[in-house]
Amino acid sequence: IHSFLPSLVERSPLKDFIGLEDCDPNTVKAILSFSYYSATGNMDEAFKSIRTIKSQKVWESLARMCVKTHRLDVALVCLGNMGNARAAKAVREAQNISEPDARLAVLAIQLGLLDEAEELYKS
Repeated sequence: IHSFLPSLVERSPLKDFIGLEDCDPNTVKAILSFSYYSATGNMDEAFKSIRTIKSQKVWESLARMCVKTHRLDVALVCLGNMGNARAAKAVREAQNISEPDARLAVLAIQLGLLDEAEELYKS
């Protein structure tokens, strides 16, 4: 029965961490710290925890998290570190939109999160 168990269990990352399975332990720690500090509203510590990250894949994952956490300010930092000037410009221009969910939808579209963008536009 023991040889049967490993095939029944599958390791699967949370949606926010897809693509980050091969990151080094320091990067994983930085991402988890960022998630914790941003969830608790301590943005100074959140930014400190991710300032050494160089991976574009990691910055993209953090930008996707910003859609869920409604943090356009953090998303702009992520987009800048990704080198995605077009998306950063679109998000900055969207700040003139009065509806907060519509501003987030612009970010979601820039990140290819079309289902999330649709839900944001509907709400």
